[in-house]
Amino acid sequence: MTVAIRDAGVAYGGRSAVKAVNLDAAPGRVLALVGPNGSGKSSLLKAVAGLVAHTGRIDTAVDPASGGLSYMPQSFQSCAGLTVLEVVLLGGVRSLALQVREEDIEAAAEALRLLGIGAIAGRAVDQLSGGQRQLVFLAQSLVSGPRVLLLDEPVSALDLRNQLHVLDLVRDVTRTRQLATIIVLHDLTLAARYADEVAVMCDGRLVAIGSAAATLTPERIAATFRVRVETLTSPGGDLVIHALGAMVSPHQDAASWRSS
Repeated sequence: MTVAIRDAGVAYGGRSAVKAVNLDAAPGRVLALVGPNGSGKSSLLKAVAGLVAHTGRIDTAVDPASGGLSYMPQSFQSCAGLTVLEVVLLGGVRSLALQVREEDIEAAAEALRLLGIGAIAGRAVDQLSGGQRQLVFLAQSLVSGPRVLLLDEPVSALDLRNQLHVLDLVRDVTRTRQLATIIVLHDLTLAARYADEVAVMCDGRLVAIGSAAATLTPERIAATFRVRVETLTSPGGDLVIHALGAMVSPHQDAASWRSS
């Protein structure tokens, strides 16, 4: 099922955070949202998840309460006193009863296994590192078998190996389960490697959408992020973005970045 976003806007206390955004997230494909801090990426994701009021129309074709849509935020709610397994179970059953079905436990254990953290199932979540907690909440997001997967910076606290492992998993799960996946990423090279489409946002607006090669050009990155870059192609054919330096002057012409 396709997530259709039409003229979506989000405002907080009169301040517009998202402005008339139009885009689609198709089944079996990963759509990456990229842009500077404060560009509206997280607000748009929350609007799709139904967590903030919005204008325009957002059609996910699923009921979030049914588990058909799963959202992983940047920061996590306190789960003091709960074990890893219990936190993951909450993603599937929504509340912990005195007796949990065996199939729910098996689904939670499988999600932990996929992420390589089955060995810490009995540990308290509040005793884990930030990276371990991030993996736990990603497992929670997957356990309900969602059709729409929304991930806000899911690898920000992870080391390089786990970043690649998680994004490999997200891409594979998206394709095999035909999920519509929208993911916020700050690392442009990771976005280029793992996303089928990249949506570039700036000042609440969508400024470009398409393939990484089409959207993450040096000129657009300079104009959007105020950073000079060069783009390379890896032996595997992936786009690699190498930062050269910040554009100090806000009036510097983005088209002249090469001579800076």
